[in-house]
Amino acid sequence: MSTALAGHVKWIHRFLLQWIDRVPEDRLLERVKGQANCALWNAGHIAASRRAMARQLDLDLGSPDWLSHFGMGADGTPSEDWPSLPVIAEDLKQTAQALSAFLKDVSSEFMAEEIPHHLSDGQVSREETPLFLLYHEGFHAGQIELARRLLDD
Repeated sequence: MSTALAGHVKWIHRFLLQWIDRVPEDRLLERVKGQANCALWNAGHIAASRRAMARQLDLDLGSPDWLSHFGMGADGTPSEDWPSLPVIAEDLKQTAQALSAFLKDVSSEFMAEEIPHHLSDGQVSREETPLFLLYHEGFHAGQIELARRLLDD
């Protein structure tokens, strides 16, 4: 369907990993001013969001046990139940590859079908789902980089 869309998934994924790698390990769970979601939560939330989007595309990416800690509305308070950064980073790598491959090969007709979408006013085409995901991932990846900068001050 869209080599460009698949490429955008890879592009944002590269920035996400670069920015999360720049957060010192001892600060991954630190919240800016004790309130903002920490870098590790943002990375886990992106993993959860990718699966939510994939479900709207009828793509099964599985669901690791730890995912519930990072879904929409989940408490962002750091927990011992959270996986380590390498576990989340590997998951993000695998889901980025799966989504890119899927988007490259899926038919335009399938993506044009209308589906219900809980974040919109009702129906959207499937092709709007990855566009929202790209915005959403960029937003949370930016939060990771901003948190790193603010924590360094």
